[in-house]
Amino acid sequence: MSVLDRIGSGNQSSSATRPPSERRVYTLESLVAKEFEPLEGAFCDYVFTPQSVATVIGDFGIGKTWFGTWLAFCIATGTKFGHLETRQRPILYLSQEMSDREMHFRVKQMFSPQQMSNAGASLHIEFGEVIKVNEPDGMEKLRSLVAEYAIGGGIFIDSMRDIHSSNENDNNEMSVVLRGIRDEIAKPYDCFCVLQHHTSKPSEFRKGAHRGRGAIVLMDVCADILVIEKQNDARNVTFEKTRHGQPPEPFSYSISEDDRRNVTLEIGLAEGTGEELGNVRKLYEWMLSYDGLIDRDTIQKAFSWSKRTAIRHISDGLSVGLVLRAQNEYGGRGNKAFYEPKK
Repeated sequence: MSVLDRIGSGNQSSSATRPPSERRVYTLESLVAKEFEPLEGAFCDYVFTPQSVATVIGDFGIGKTWFGTWLAFCIATGTKFGHLETRQRPILYLSQEMSDREMHFRVKQMFSPQQMSNAGASLHIEFGEVIKVNEPDGMEKLRSLVAEYAIGGGIFIDSMRDIHSSNENDNNEMSVVLRGIRDEIAKPYDCFCVLQHHTSKPSEFRKGAHRGRGAIVLMDVCADILVIEKQNDARNVTFEKTRHGQPPEPFSYSISEDDRRNVTLEIGLAEGTGEELGNVRKLYEWMLSYDGLIDRDTIQKAFSWSKRTAIRHISDGLSVGLVLRAQNEYGGRGNKAFYEPKK
């Protein structure tokens, strides 16, 4: 029986839309023998998998709403987020921070009429209703919205601070909020939830994912953690945690506005030096200096990578155009073709 069959119509009352609890106990053999839908993420293969909670952490004013809105649109339409792959899923964007009047202006800046038409009923933006998941009826309100608009899809919450009234520095209080969203929303409705979250004040002791404001339980519960940091005119995005699969390469985005106030997000490889360049850039620079044909085994030995890691970085390099395939007779992910750098 599908999740949709168990939950029923989104027009029913919130108590009727809540699926019954199910006890599931397996042996190793029975678990492997059971048939499940493939575990696929809506973003970068295994990021934003069903039944999980993720967070996007960034400073105030860094452009998280632009980032989240565009990513929500790309997933809702199944189009690439720059060079990064998405899988089409119904999306609910819960705007607790901005009003419909404010988002009206931003949506007109960001999307063309054709793009709005392409999104159709796959992307909904909700405003107005105050939802505090730690207070009476708060979780029921969220559950009702998800049952109607995001079963089997995803929810973007902008921002996490506005979805609860708990003490963000208290692990016990925030555990109720985060595990409640995971266990009462993401799991039973087979969806993912992305919490857009602010950083704390900069500190030498709080870097990367640890810059997320408040209790450390955020890092425990979230399956995926993306951190946005500004460098020059670009915003670098790193995958600080990915529960399933290898972390994708860092990427960057910049926000530009033309004389008509139309806004564009330009997405590319992360800027930086040394370790910040990421392995795709290191691979590219090594290939520029290498004299001779390069195959997967050569790359693997040069970097002491496993074959799986070598395949992943080659594939990432191809997707961003830093590495061109010279011979495509084999094709496919992890193919045996030779590679050369883009001139």
